[in-house]
Amino acid sequence: MFFLPSLKKSGHLDRVHITVCIVGSRKIEKQDDYASQNWDIFAPNLTIYGFDADVEACSQANAELEARKVNWNEKHIPSALSNTEGKATLYVTKYPGCSSLYPPSEDYIKRFSGNSELIELKSTVDLSTTTLEKFCKAEGIKEIDFLHLDVQGGELNVLQGADGILNNSVLGLITEVEFTEIYAGQPLFSDVDIYLRNQGLTLFDFGSMYRDRRRDIPVISQSHPGALIWSDAFYFRDLMRSDLSPSLKTPEKLLKLACLADVMKFPDYALEILHYLTLNHGSDPKYNFANNIIESLGQVPELTKQGLESLPIVARLREYISLDKGYIQNTAEPIIPDLETTWVRNWKLTFIYKGKHLPYNRIGYNNTGERAIEIPIALNFIATLEKKDNILEVGNTLSHYENSLSEYIGIRPRRIVDKFEVVQGVDNVDFMDIPSEEKYDVIVSVSTVEHIGQGIEPSSQAYGEQIQIRDMEMPLKAIAKIYDLLAIGGKAFITVPFGKLIDGGWYIQFDRLYLETLTTKYQIPPAAISTVFMRILDMEVPNNNPREIWIEEQKENLQNVEYNYPYPCANAIALIELNKLSEAFSLNLDVPSTALTYHQPVCERATFFPELIKNGFLLLLSKLRDINLICFPDWEQPEESLCSYLEKVISLILTHPDRSRMTLLIYRSNISEEDANLVLAGATMNVFMEEQLEVDDEPEFHLMENISQVEWAALIPRVCSEIVWDDSNKQASAKLESKNIPVCELENFSKQRIVQLETGAFVLR
Repeated sequence: MFFLPSLKKSGHLDRVHITVCIVGSRKIEKQDDYASQNWDIFAPNLTIYGFDADVEACSQANAELEARKVNWNEKHIPSALSNTEGKATLYVTKYPGCSSLYPPSEDYIKRFSGNSELIELKSTVDLSTTTLEKFCKAEGIKEIDFLHLDVQGGELNVLQGADGILNNSVLGLITEVEFTEIYAGQPLFSDVDIYLRNQGLTLFDFGSMYRDRRRDIPVISQSHPGALIWSDAFYFRDLMRSDLSPSLKTPEKLLKLACLADVMKFPDYALEILHYLTLNHGSDPKYNFANNIIESLGQVPELTKQGLESLPIVARLREYISLDKGYIQNTAEPIIPDLETTWVRNWKLTFIYKGKHLPYNRIGYNNTGERAIEIPIALNFIATLEKKDNILEVGNTLSHYENSLSEYIGIRPRRIVDKFEVVQGVDNVDFMDIPSEEKYDVIVSVSTVEHIGQGIEPSSQAYGEQIQIRDMEMPLKAIAKIYDLLAIGGKAFITVPFGKLIDGGWYIQFDRLYLETLTTKYQIPPAAISTVFMRILDMEVPNNNPREIWIEEQKENLQNVEYNYPYPCANAIALIELNKLSEAFSLNLDVPSTALTYHQPVCERATFFPELIKNGFLLLLSKLRDINLICFPDWEQPEESLCSYLEKVISLILTHPDRSRMTLLIYRSNISEEDANLVLAGATMNVFMEEQLEVDDEPEFHLMENISQVEWAALIPRVCSEIVWDDSNKQASAKLESKNIPVCELENFSKQRIVQLETGAFVLR
């Protein structure tokens, strides 16, 4: 999402109700839950109808929604949709998600190998079909805004049975399309495309292109790696075409269309529509999106560096900018968002890992949190290995981020084992059951071992064990198993969440003592293990593909780090490398559990805490620099003492050679912001006059008011030191638990310089 968070915050979404229809709504994978794919931003103005021929799947989905007590309307109807009412045969396949009203193609099974086992016919079921049009009329549904079709070859039939609702209301859709007959007699992409174009819908893009290998053919082209089989096709009603009648471009439809385009990750189309609405209907505040456009564009560092005022699209919006939202008025001044409205932080393109700059992962798939760094580190690990003929991946993770470079760095020819994720190319076996006789040159496991032997992930019924009593040390045993499966000289790379030892039910977050049992209990030689620890400093929330800042950290500084707090997912991780030594190793997993104290998580599920996107806190984050200091003045002491205290602190920083890279956070309590600013301005002026300073590159001074515990948890890793004086407000300092921040030694402060460590952190030395 690019514009929707701003539209939500400004209240523009309050008047938008989105109705989604999913045909083939069985929730097999996490992405099958529409609400978890950002559609819940429209809640409570969101209605979802799901259709699936599997009665049990619909019952489970409805029960799960009831248990979650969701704040939108969603129901799943056990019904098979087609182009007519009548009787039909459901061909149930070995993989239930491949079942179809068309029989599996014997010709396809004979010629191709990848999908053949999945579509193997298991049984047939006689059932009744109906049409989406009849369902809508019976339920009094006047419009559906978005369609998602995944019915294994029957998509055209569903569309033909929905021609009225399709013509009158549908603004966008995703449909699975096949380029080769997987099912005998099924319509192919060209048939679907012609039908949708005749209905006024335009093909915008394809999703991932899925291919298959011809059976028993030993060669394959790198340029054309197998036959093109299927993909997802994205269609929108193109209301921006110049040949359309203006009567079709109603503001209400256009706003819905912009919202759909944005949630489906077409921000260029969304921006085109929002820009058109503002210029043509912006006199009505409901359709003036100038502030939202500028606020959202201001999140792109490249655009802010270029200068938003230089963008033609921004210049055309000048007269629509609202002054009461913090924007410069309509004069010759540059149109630049005030930081109190648009938060421009210095997001980096790279992070430092073991002294090497690596690019953050910006592939927008399951990319909130540690995936931002795990993926590039894992790929770099494999790419730099000399021997990688035989690779095992534990947990199907890297395949979601691969591209054409995968062949070059040598990760494509590998075995992937994942007990629960049923997709092409993945062995659905229990990793712990792999015989010790099998040996691998390379083993990679990204954010997987912490789940091995643990319970079901709360937002899905697809992953995790149906067990009452868990083996809390199974993640450690999995790492020992990985070491056992390595050939002599082989190498492994493993990532796990790290910090406070947490029993999350469906995961274990490691801590120092837990990790050390790999050597003390499971007998992996200490020389075979090397570990790097990283923690998150900042994240752009809420966002499904956020910009983030990560640095290496000492494990001793991570003992209080929580999972899902303050940022979603792991807030620190351990990156473990194993090097199989020649000395004998005997895998022994039949050992009693170690007496350790497991803590409960602060939050069971990832949460975008509202406090982290408050204007005041975002402004505070935007003020941070390489070195951030904090002080707690006692604002209730006599003004003379207070000013003397502030002057000492301000003088110390204003005269420092690296002052331009510093921010001083001054905690304000028991005093109004206006009065505090007056005192601070007076103290600063006195320092300039008494010391006759002429400072060009000034540091940043920022008054910080009361903040919540979650805001403090997000801020504290960014604070380098606390400046302490006899006149400090020790009560305020204690309230925020500033004891975790190093105390600044003032007598040495002026002699110290800012240094960036190989870990990526900035320190004073």
